[in-house]
Amino acid sequence: MNLKKALLGIAAALTIGAAAQTTQAATICNACSYVDGSAATFLGAHNAGTSDLSTFQHIFNPKVPGAAFTDYWVFDIAPAAFGSASANFTITTAIANFAGALYVDTGSNCPGGAGSGCAALAPLGAFIGSDTGNNWEVVFSLAPGRYVLVVTGTQQENSAYTGQISFIPRFVPEPDVLVLLAVGLIAAGFTARRRTA
Repeated sequence: MNLKKALLGIAAALTIGAAAQTTQAATICNACSYVDGSAATFLGAHNAGTSDLSTFQHIFNPKVPGAAFTDYWVFDIAPAAFGSASANFTITTAIANFAGALYVDTGSNCPGGAGSGCAALAPLGAFIGSDTGNNWEVVFSLAPGRYVLVVTGTQQENSAYTGQISFIPRFVPEPDVLVLLAVGLIAAGFTARRRTA
């Protein structure tokens, strides 16, 4: 057994352990449109253990070229997760100064299901990350809780954007996977020792 085989065995054990903890991903909010006139739009509760995701869009109507906008997208996540939020527009639906920022939500009132409007938006909590450009992405690591994605920009002629949020769980190995990892590391150590002898 060489070091490469030992490392492949470790990777396989971790993959099998992760697969045992997850099932088929679900789309919680599919192409949900921004609810104009509400404090925010709720994208729903996402289970990172099943790698849930949501897609969203805002097609401005009426269109007001030169008007600045701020959209709030609220979502829940559990358990702890790695994830990303991204959005973009096409050349024909350009938006100036397009940006996204992610914050902790301190308790917005979103009584409906995914795709419904929130009755009230709580003050924004801790800042997590942001990005700008016509195709931006915010990558993050989140504890279970509620979050707000803030999308800003300035409308142009026929402005619109689409986006998505997606998650994978922060994998915590089961005890049997840790045993396999330890065995793999011991084997790797013996292999390396044999080569130096």
